[in-house]
Amino acid sequence: MTEQEKKCFIELMKQEEFQLPRRMDGSYRASLHKLLDDYVRQLGFLDRVHQKAIADICTYLKEMAAMHDTREIWDHFSAMMEHTELLQRLHIICHQLPVDGYGIKNSNLFRIRECMDNKNYARKDIFHMPLTENRHTRAYRYNIAGYPSLYVSSTIYCCFTEMGKGEHDPLIGSMFRLREGRSQGDLYIADLGVRPIDFIKSIGYRDLGRRKYRYTDYLYAYPLIAACSFIAANKHVNYIHEYSISNALFSWLHQHLSLIHIS
Repeated sequence: MTEQEKKCFIELMKQEEFQLPRRMDGSYRASLHKLLDDYVRQLGFLDRVHQKAIADICTYLKEMAAMHDTREIWDHFSAMMEHTELLQRLHIICHQLPVDGYGIKNSNLFRIRECMDNKNYARKDIFHMPLTENRHTRAYRYNIAGYPSLYVSSTIYCCFTEMGKGEHDPLIGSMFRLREGRSQGDLYIADLGVRPIDFIKSIGYRDLGRRKYRYTDYLYAYPLIAACSFIAANKHVNYIHEYSISNALFSWLHQHLSLIHIS
């Protein structure tokens, strides 16, 4: 990418319209369509090959946002991963810790849950629900029904705001520490948490090992990151449309982990 293109990238990613997470203006379908259409219109600083490739990804995502059948969405997501460059452009970290917007490696992750004032909790109570209870779990943003994820955050404050609880509600917390270079298994992180402002802040000191995370990579990945970053209007219904694409991503990763590798 030329210096002029980099300037255009920064100007694009600084716009308020493209900051994440997003609140909906109407339905999820209409909000995502408007966001991605506006995004594609402003990619004129790229060559036509990149413009078309990114527009193709956006078309798949807009079509998924118009669907309500889970299997249809998952099949469409698989087609997108097979027929576009998205998989090659996603930010996959291997054997390293993620780097935040200030160039600091995130090793501490936090989790909180509701609790009762009159009960004592053991360490196992604040880790994860028993695997024998998986069948009772419902779909959420990054897990599908029956396959729960362990939701953690880089700050305790983010956990608190995500739960939407009052400051006097009883909560219990735990901290998990990632160890770089652990020998027990491989650590792969599909990083969808890089907001536009985070990428801009990190310019100049991103060290991602053997694979350099380029400006163009982020332009390809942004539509998926945005599609997975809409705030749900109602988290208490059985089907949350705003989570449909992130559910499809989780399902795809669950079935295709062997395809994710770093060369």
